Amino acid sequence: MSTDIPRPLQNCIKSILDQHEADLLLYSADIDEENADKLIETIRKKSSRRENVVLILTTYGGDPDAAYRITRFLKQAYNKFTLFVFGYCKSAGTLIALGADEIVMSDFAELGPLDVQVLRENDFRRSSGLDLQQALSVLSEEMFKAFEVCFLSTVY
Repeated sequence: MSTDIPRPLQNCIKSILDQHEADLLLYSADIDEENADKLIETIRKKSSRRENVVLILTTYGGDPDAAYRITRFLKQAYNKFTLFVFGYCKSAGTLIALGADEIVMSDFAELGPLDVQVLRENDFRRSSGLDLQQALSVLSEEMFKAFEVCFLSTVY
């Protein structure tokens, strides 16, 4: 281990590695395709791997597809995937947590919400699927479409 890391932290890391017989990964960033690619390539390039992995994750979330790719890769590359959460692990981070074999959380850890972003037709912006006004608007549009189909099928 690097000598730049304080001795107590080195001891903590060594303890985690030995106790879990695992590689240790730290991911503190947005979850997106670029970061997912970097993580996956870093693991692929390792000359030797342990059978298990411990991922320390802190994120405000990001792309659910990238979260799925990260989780799927960790599950395929390792026998056991343990997730450590010490702070924020929001949105796409929570999706990664759902794929872990084991989750270890501190008193300050936070999961959720699963805030999937919705892309509306003819609109380049994404907005939260949890937005009540938007949810009611989409529901209203879908109800009208269903009514229209049923009404027209009875007329003909």
